Amino acid sequence: MMRKRLLIVLTLAAVLLPSCRRPMFVIDEGLYIDLSLGRNVSYVDTTALKMPEVMTATLFDPATGKSLITDYLTPPVAPMYAPVGCYDCLLYNFSSDANIVENASLRDSIYIHTSQIRGVTGNLFSTMVRYVLSYTKADFNENDLDMPLIGQPDYFWAGRTSFDVPVRYNESPDIHYAVSCPVVTCNGRLTIKRIGGAKNISTVQAFITNLAGGLYLWSGEPAGVPSAISFDASLRGESTASSRRLSSDSSDIVGTFTCYGKLPDDPNRRNDLYLLITDNSGKQHLYLYDVTKKVQQNTDFRIDISFETGETDIDIPDPDPESYGGGFSPTVGEWDEEIIDINL
Repeated sequence: MMRKRLLIVLTLAAVLLPSCRRPMFVIDEGLYIDLSLGRNVSYVDTTALKMPEVMTATLFDPATGKSLITDYLTPPVAPMYAPVGCYDCLLYNFSSDANIVENASLRDSIYIHTSQIRGVTGNLFSTMVRYVLSYTKADFNENDLDMPLIGQPDYFWAGRTSFDVPVRYNESPDIHYAVSCPVVTCNGRLTIKRIGGAKNISTVQAFITNLAGGLYLWSGEPAGVPSAISFDASLRGESTASSRRLSSDSSDIVGTFTCYGKLPDDPNRRNDLYLLITDNSGKQHLYLYDVTKKVQQNTDFRIDISFETGETDIDIPDPDPESYGGGFSPTVGEWDEEIIDINL
């Protein structure tokens, strides 16, 4: 009988003592995400970048691609609460007026895009081009006229990884997963050297066609329909901030822009650069250049479009003194809600 009692005591000790040393595991603590936010932005002062203060973190089922958990993390290190399991993890900053996140519950379908810019007569890009064509002969690509014009996106950070959350006990060390989150929007620059008639130029508005209309965040592939973007360019060497009249030896057009990147090379699709130049009298001059090769030779996150001296035929003549004050002023940022009858 004593032996039987001793055996029971020893058995209980064997079961209970280890449980005291290794208490019940806690499934949602001890996991941390180390976020590294990139500064991979070209043509601007990266020290002035406004970095995201909070990042959205979504864990997806690797098999179905459906979202399981969504949390909000504060860089650079933040706890992530998740039960034991395998996950695909996507991190990205919040939506904004210029970056709209869609399909957030599906890993392979989540994408960002920006709003289309429209004038009161419909497609603003088409309206501008058709107006200039109504009074002057200029080259244009008819396939571009119905292409949607979208706004420039803000800088957008995103990163992705996959990891397993193991069974964890209270005394287990913390687990850290490092995730790099670069800027996934594309930065661009336009440079046109030594144009003619620079002293006669008031403003320059540029359009580039057949760029991506959005971006899938998990795959990094283009999303949406091919789109055009617009941005203001300036004249390098202008004497004051309030004046754009230049001397003849200061004749470069320069500008920077953001977009969702280039589309895959396609022989049936080309990137056109339209320059809508307004001279000092208010008259518009339209120039068109095929920049497909210049766009396609760039990397995924940078587009550098450069014209050397003599590559363009831009030469703005001295305006007729009697024509001052005329013309159409179709800047995207200052679109006037006024219906204009256009005779084509």
